[in-house]
Amino acid sequence: MKRNDRLEGMLAICQYVNRSESTVLIWIRDMDFPAAKVGGIWESSRKAIDKWWGKKINGRPGNAEPLEAIEKKGKKGKEKNVKKKKESSEDQKQIGLS
Repeated sequence: MKRNDRLEGMLAICQYVNRSESTVLIWIRDMDFPAAKVGGIWESSRKAIDKWWGKKINGRPGNAEPLEAIEKKGKKGKEKNVKKKKESSEDQKQIGLS
């Protein structure tokens, strides 16, 4: 495992997946989340998490997009929805619906 791929400590793992420690611990216990305690410190890797994420969330074993890419897409989608809502309300005002 490359040094920059490695996640050391529960905080780093939680930050990478953007979930709470209790959620990550449940995933480890119940859903085969790829993390283990080594010498008293939780460790995992970005690649292993991305692969796990692909299997569990995207249904595409081994083809998962990195979490950062998924999050960026989600933010772009939210921005588009906000723009559409604004445009829609402006259209309604113009034709006297609101």
